[in-house]
Amino acid sequence: MVRKAATAPGTGREFTGGTPTPPLRGWQSVAWSGVPRLRRGLNDSARFAGYEENIEENIMDVNRWLRMIAGTFIVASLALGYWVSPKWYLFTAFVGLNLFQSAFTNWCPMMTFLRKLGVKP
Repeated sequence: MVRKAATAPGTGREFTGGTPTPPLRGWQSVAWSGVPRLRRGLNDSARFAGYEENIEENIMDVNRWLRMIAGTFIVASLALGYWVSPKWYLFTAFVGLNLFQSAFTNWCPMMTFLRKLGVKP
């Protein structure tokens, strides 16, 4: 069976890929709409819909990873401080002070660790 190429509305581009992925529903669209893709390009349904993106902008760099990890550490240490022991609040302060000093020095211990793991600078 020969498939005909469809054209994205208003763009003149042809859609020749596989079956488009179904749209996200409910909480999925809220949870995943702002999450940057790590290392994959646009899927066929996004190309069909006419969305153009620079794939390089969607690759997480050291600064994005650093903010994500710091936020995770802060939320986790706040939860541990509330439910386990108030001493965990010291870890929250440590992460906050590291973020504060990294604003002036542009260096954080986690950045060194991420670069050794091969994260894009």
